[in-house]
Amino acid sequence: MKYNAMTVGLTALLVLGGCGQTEDTVSGIALSRLQAIGKPAPVRLSYEATRAQVTPELLEQIGIPVIIAHLESLGGTTLMAERARNGAVTTFMSDQRISISFNQGVIVATRGLGNDLMSANVTEVVASLDDARSGTAATRIHTYLDGENQTQTRQFNCSYNPDPEGKIIEACRDGDVTFENQYWRDQAGVPVASRQWIGPQLGYLIVEHLQN
Repeated sequence: MKYNAMTVGLTALLVLGGCGQTEDTVSGIALSRLQAIGKPAPVRLSYEATRAQVTPELLEQIGIPVIIAHLESLGGTTLMAERARNGAVTTFMSDQRISISFNQGVIVATRGLGNDLMSANVTEVVASLDDARSGTAATRIHTYLDGENQTQTRQFNCSYNPDPEGKIIEACRDGDVTFENQYWRDQAGVPVASRQWIGPQLGYLIVEHLQN
C-alpha cells in the first residue's frame, strides 16, 4: 500500500467531485472536541482545511477511532467519532447526529442525511475485497425507503479489480444504474480510505479513517 498514492488519489477525487468511562461517555467527549471543527459555519471548510485541523495531538486526546467524511453531492465535510460496535459493524456519528455504519470499511447504513441507505447486505463484497483478485465477483443488496416510507430493494452485481498502487476498484450494476467504488487498505488489510456510492440521490461519500 503506497500512502502517497492514496493521498494523491483522494485529492483528485475531491477536485472532481478513557478508563472507567462508558462507551457513550467516551464518544460524547470525542464529539464535543470535534464539534468546533465539524459544525456548520458561515464559510464552509473544505475537506483539506477540515483535515488540517485534526492534529495527532487531538486524535490522542480523543482516544477512539475518528473519520472524516465528505459528501460530494452536497459539498459537506464532517468529522465523526466511533459511537458503537455491533459484531463486524462499526457506527460513527457527528455532533449533528449524522451517522454512518461500516462493515470492515464498507458502508452498510447512513442516518440523518436524507434519502438514506437504510441497510446493505455486503457479506460477499467484504469477502471479495479481502480476496482482492481481478475478476472476483459479488452481489450487494441495498435497502431504501421511498416517498411513502415503503421499503425498496436493489440488487447490484459487482466485479473487483486491484491496481498496482493498492487501490481496489469495485464496479457495480443493476439495470441502468451503475457506480464505481474505490477502496484503499493498508498492508494488513485495514481500511484507510474509500469513495463509496450511497444511493441515487446522495451519490458518493469520501471517507478517510484517521485513527483505527
